[in-house]
Amino acid sequence: MPSHRHVRRALVFPLAAALAACALVPAEPVTVVAQNIEFTPKVIQLPAGQGFHLTLDNRDDGIPHGLSLQTRTSGVEPDELWASQIQIGPTRAEYDIPALAAGPYLLICPVHPNMQVELNVG
Repeated sequence: MPSHRHVRRALVFPLAAALAACALVPAEPVTVVAQNIEFTPKVIQLPAGQGFHLTLDNRDDGIPHGLSLQTRTSGVEPDELWASQIQIGPTRAEYDIPALAAGPYLLICPVHPNMQVELNVG
């Protein structure tokens, strides 16, 4: 019969390997470009439960833009989860966004609400 030490080792090593495999790798950085009073890209896919680095690249000379991260649920008033400062272009601003739960979100320009990026987190 194996000793408790051998049983413990037999359990610890596979558990450590499994946890290492599940370690959260940061999501790829995301860049949103504001140009000609529109955002690109229009849709961004992100993994759930992982923070990400977000860059707002405002290329509109003399035009103010910002970002507001909002929930996006059909038939429900959106909640603002985060907002940047308004920046007059051309300028670049960088932000670290905390992890989001799976679901649909929007990045909206508070100055020009028609400028939107769909975030699909899953």
